[in-house]
Amino acid sequence: MHGVVKDVEKKMNKDADTKGYVCPYCQKRFSILDAMSVARDEMGLFVCDRCNTTLVDDDDSAEVKTSQERLGRLMEQMKKIIDMLKMIDEIVVPV
Repeated sequence: MHGVVKDVEKKMNKDADTKGYVCPYCQKRFSILDAMSVARDEMGLFVCDRCNTTLVDDDDSAEVKTSQERLGRLMEQMKKIIDMLKMIDEIVVPV
């Protein structure tokens, strides 16, 4: 079970790390590498190559939301099993 949880967390972290940037005006998405190649404004922020709007972090990435929901469902489904395992750990086996 621990391995399954770690796999889901790893996928969620990978999705969060690769989220990139999005233009709030035209909704064009940029990976981190793509954003490095676009122009920058006078403050050094990335600018959309379509509409010249300053890009923002893509915090609402669908992949990140899906991974968070998946981890939440998994933890909810495993709660009873984890509680039972904790009860088993507390039992003293007579010698």
